[in-house]
Amino acid sequence: MAGVVGVGTTIGLFLAVTAILAFRAASAPDTGIGHIVFYRPEIDPMALLAIAGVMALIGVAAAFVPARRAARMDPLMALRHE
Repeated sequence: MAGVVGVGTTIGLFLAVTAILAFRAASAPDTGIGHIVFYRPEIDPMALLAIAGVMALIGVAAAFVPARRAARMDPLMALRHE
């Protein structure tokens, strides 16, 4: 359960950093039309780690609740129900 959440979090962080770098590469430095300057996103490591941590906690909690309910159930009752 936590392994799947960890892999998903790692892939998500990689894709987020890749997208930020792609947006930065697409815009030339300090260019603009008149007084409008294009947005060049920066990589904020603390924000990325905080978001990844919150999403990982939500993922583990979302998987823990059904797993706990299933662990409480009697296996014979579950088989008879099916």
